[in-house]
Amino acid sequence: MKILLIGSKKSPESQQLKKEAEKRSHYLKIIPLNQLILSFRQNLFVFTKEGRDISEFDAILFRAINRHIVEAKIIAEYMKNRNKIVIDDILAGSNYDHHKFLMHTKLKEENIPQPITYLPLGLNALKKTLEKIEPPLVVKHLKEMRGRYVFRFDAQKEVLDFFSRNKKEWLGLPRGKAGRYLIQEWYPAKKYYRVLILGEEALGAMERLSLLCKNRPKIPLAERSKKIKLTKKLKELALTAARTAGIEFAGVDIMPDKNGQLRVLEINRSPQFKRFSQITGLNVAKKVIKYIESKPQAKV
Repeated sequence: MKILLIGSKKSPESQQLKKEAEKRSHYLKIIPLNQLILSFRQNLFVFTKEGRDISEFDAILFRAINRHIVEAKIIAEYMKNRNKIVIDDILAGSNYDHHKFLMHTKLKEENIPQPITYLPLGLNALKKTLEKIEPPLVVKHLKEMRGRYVFRFDAQKEVLDFFSRNKKEWLGLPRGKAGRYLIQEWYPAKKYYRVLILGEEALGAMERLSLLCKNRPKIPLAERSKKIKLTKKLKELALTAARTAGIEFAGVDIMPDKNGQLRVLEINRSPQFKRFSQITGLNVAKKVIKYIESKPQAKV
C-alpha cells in the first residue's frame, strides 16, 4: 500500500510512522502540505512539486495542517472522492475546523463535562465576561496547539492589560496573528490526563504536569509525565469526546475540577505521541499503520 503522510519530515512521529509502514511492506512518503499544488483546469488536481498526482497513493494521513485547514479539507475531499483512505475522515466533510470554541459547543450539545468557557469578541464584551467569571482564570488562543499561547491570570486587571496590549491581534486585524482568545475557569489540579484514541479504541493514558503549574520549569522533563491506569471513567469520557468531535486519531486532555469531576479540556487531532510511546511502552506508530490497513479500501 502507498501512504502519503502530510507533515514535517523532521517530526519524530513522522519518522516512526514511516519506519513502521516500511516494516509492514508499505511505501510511505512524507510531504509538507505547503509543497503540494492545487490546480483547476477542467477538474481539480492535486499534485506534488514533481508533478505527481497524489491520487496515486492509496491512503493519506494528515499530521501538521494547522496553518492550512481549508487547503487540507480540499485535499482530503479530493482523495475521498477517489475512494482513497483519509485519516482523519472528518477532514473530507464540511463539519471540521480547528477552532477550540466550536469544539466546546459540540461537547456541550452532548452534555460532555468541560470548563466554563467564554469567547468575548470585543473589549466591552470582555469587561462583561469578567463580571461572570472570577480569577484565577485561563486565557487560551483559539487556534494554537501544543500549549502555545495559554496563560493563567490571577487578577482582572492582568486580563484587561493582556487584551488591551494585544488588541490588534485579538480582534483578528491584519497585523500579527489572527489572535482570538477564549477565557475559561481555572482548576487547581496540578496534573491532567492525556488519553490517546484511535478509532473506537482507547490506546492508553498518561498523567501530565499542567502547563500552568508554577513549579513546572523547576521539574525535570522526565518527571512531568507518567503512565497511569486507563480507568473506565477516563476511557468512556475520552471515547465519547473523540466520537462527538468526529476525530479518529485523537489526544483527549482531561482534568478534574475542584470537586473532582473529570472535565474535557481539549481534543487534539492527530496528536504527538513520541513521549506517550516512551512512557506507556505502546508502539503508537504501529497501531496507526495497522488502523489504516483495517480500512475497507486498504490494499494490503
